[in-house]
Amino acid sequence: MSGLRPFVIRHSSLLLWRPGGTRHRHPLRFAPGPIAERLTIYALPRSVVITRFRRVIGHWTLVIGHSARPTCPPLIPRLPRVLLIAALSLAPASARADLAPALALYAERRYAEAQELFEIHALREPTDAAAHHYLGKLARRRQDLPAALTHLARARELSPADPAILFDYGSTACLQADTLGVSLRAATLARTGRAAMEEAVALAPANLDYRQALLEFYSHAPGLVGGGMSKAYAQAAAIRELDPRRGTFAQANLLIRDRRYDEALLLLRELRAVTPDDYWVLYHLGRTLALARQAPAEGLAALTRCLELPVPENAPAHSRIHWNLGIIHRQENDITAARAAFRAALAIEPHNQQFATELARLPPDSVSP
Repeated sequence: MSGLRPFVIRHSSLLLWRPGGTRHRHPLRFAPGPIAERLTIYALPRSVVITRFRRVIGHWTLVIGHSARPTCPPLIPRLPRVLLIAALSLAPASARADLAPALALYAERRYAEAQELFEIHALREPTDAAAHHYLGKLARRRQDLPAALTHLARARELSPADPAILFDYGSTACLQADTLGVSLRAATLARTGRAAMEEAVALAPANLDYRQALLEFYSHAPGLVGGGMSKAYAQAAAIRELDPRRGTFAQANLLIRDRRYDEALLLLRELRAVTPDDYWVLYHLGRTLALARQAPAEGLAALTRCLELPVPENAPAHSRIHWNLGIIHRQENDITAARAAFRAALAIEPHNQQFATELARLPPDSVSP
């Protein structure tokens, strides 16, 4: 935005010009107040024709100028956004092509501000896949899946060999399919999403997040749209070749879903032998032993060790550890210990309904005669 001088505009007018027709002057005014005080834009020439905003205000072309006798029209609430877009659209081509400011805002989680800059860039450079990609990601963050799919589909058209775009498009299509119930549209979207994620994995085979997401699709989706446990196990094996620890968890979780507890426990015990104080390994081992109703002493020892370790990022909190301890104690008919464990879990998460339900299921405290 070099060469443009920022200032606060107090009075402005908007000219609407229908191509091939006559000009219509609609003066706009900023009265002193919050909008005028916080609106900082960039100096504009006296008359600027901006042809890319026909969708913003119908079929009209915007022409911005100055008015000596301003009045207050209905378009005032939209003017700050329109003027900002207009000002930024006058930046040199090198500035327009640079997405660094928008990407920086996105990285700082200033999503509303980043949205504005990405929209501006997409209007000025409609064939830039990156802008549409990030607009799709932002729409997905807002849970606006139809808008996300529109932008991501456009990004895919513009950059069909970009694995990140393919993955985001595919995963978003699958999310949208989940919202449509049992329908032809849902099945079509699920197949399209699966195919896009498979393309992403083929283009970036070392990306474990892509493989994990595809594994989740295969393990949950019906065969009609390309799901299947054999495909999920194949992805888990591929993940294990690239990252033995993560792949072991992936395989163990699939085995647990199939109630193949002995095979899952074999994998987890092998991993624990290598990393005896790994919080994730201890948690999965204790949880699986609770599900399998096997080796309660080993399960209690693994989970108790978790309580002595700091919780890693994104790992189950200590409340989950207490809950699993309560499950094992209840299986062993140690009601006192189970009640203490469930109460400890509720002390950390007092509004967790699952913990409260497990505690309520215990028999009442015995009363001395």
